[in-house]
Amino acid sequence: VTVTVTAVNDAPELTLNTNGAVAEGTTTDLPGISVSDRDAGGDDVAVTVAVPAGRGAFAVDPAGVAVAGMGANSITVTGPQAAVNAALDTLRFTTIGPGIPSVPVTVT
Repeated sequence: VTVTVTAVNDAPELTLNTNGAVAEGTTTDLPGISVSDRDAGGDDVAVTVAVPAGRGAFAVDPAGVAVAGMGANSITVTGPQAAVNAALDTLRFTTIGPGIPSVPVTVT
């Protein structure tokens, strides 16, 4: 009997904090976003957090990760999974512009 095992690339899983209120013109911590990818092994993972242009800006503590878009409306954090999750734990969002009742946040 021959058994053939075919590897399957399981999709990464994102954990998101779906609740949040941010006062206009302030900076607020946005904890609760993390990634889990069983197939990553020692490879880097990347997570992008974004809002529409002109709505706000993101920042993180960049220790142990590469960050693109610090202070912009879209930030990408790349590195080892544990380091990316540690950086996401420090995610901060600053609102920009008056009179914006809600801001959709996209995480990929």
